Amino acid sequence: MPRSEPEGEDPSQAITTQHRVYFNGAFLAANVFDRAMLRTGNRISGPAVITQKDSTTVIHPGHVGEVDHYLNLLIHPESRPLRQAS
Repeated sequence: MPRSEPEGEDPSQAITTQHRVYFNGAFLAANVFDRAMLRTGNRISGPAVITQKDSTTVIHPGHVGEVDHYLNLLIHPESRPLRQAS
């Protein structure tokens, strides 16, 4: 598979809108991202919603999604650092 080089942590180029989402009894503001516009190295803190043609991914509060070298979206608790595969 082709491997992409990191383009930075800031995913703001992929934000399409912001909505209120309901988590744990409260409405929270969440950015909505276009999956096709996310790049290697982008880091998305929850709450967030990521949309694409065939699915929707939700990142819960207290979690983070990171785009790896193969453009996979890896989600984990913020308190646990992600170990990138080389």
